[in-house]
Amino acid sequence: MAHSCIAASSIVQAQHSPILVATEASNSLRPATQKDETMTYASDILHGRDPWVELKADLAARWSRYSAYRATLSELSALSTKELADIGLNRSQIRSVAFEHAYGPEA
Repeated sequence: MAHSCIAASSIVQAQHSPILVATEASNSLRPATQKDETMTYASDILHGRDPWVELKADLAARWSRYSAYRATLSELSALSTKELADIGLNRSQIRSVAFEHAYGPEA
């Protein structure tokens, strides 16, 4: 059953596992009784994120990176050839420098 809920829920389940139980009086094992056989445990299950929320976050991140690329490209393009030389760049490097600034050196 798939849920698109972001909230966490706790689920309590019964587990039937021990067959022998250690006795406290001595270091021996005794057969488990019905009371011993059922152990209850709780687990937290986080439902997956809503795909629309993930899509919106992804689009926002992409738009932010693209805006940073365009702003860097615009600023570097506005510099004169002498100003670019002062910071160690040629006009042919503007696009790659802007891309690396926005998307990282690994992209």
